[in-house]
Amino acid sequence: MKWATSAVVLAMCAAGYGADPTPETELKALKGSWVAESEELNGVVTPKEKLDRTLVVEGDKATNTFKRGAATHTSEVKLVLDPSKAPKLMDMLGKDFERKAIYKLEDGKLWVCVQHDPKKGRPTGFKTTAGSGYGVAVYVKKK
Repeated sequence: MKWATSAVVLAMCAAGYGADPTPETELKALKGSWVAESEELNGVVTPKEKLDRTLVVEGDKATNTFKRGAATHTSEVKLVLDPSKAPKLMDMLGKDFERKAIYKLEDGKLWVCVQHDPKKGRPTGFKTTAGSGYGVAVYVKKK
């Protein structure tokens, strides 16, 4: 019976069960197109009817597209992840900017809290308040 238990444990380890996430495995999990289902900036929730934000992740690159009024904005960044921390860390490196963020993948959703004010440090939770300089978006993966 011992050998059967050992074989199951070895098979689970080989399949990645119980293994700590790595930046590579996290990037694979993030790969694809995501649509925001909610958004909050400095404590103000974006009304559903005005919410128009998508995130596309391919490799270590992400493209964020969103509307503000009639204008569409797009930013492309390189993602640097550290899933060994709690909460998990994400750095977004753009052409002319860098944003510190945290993220979590939970129940098929991606939560991202981003530092919008460079004078602020990395966020520590997935909530914003007036003047916090943080934004939170919750995404669901497009099927």
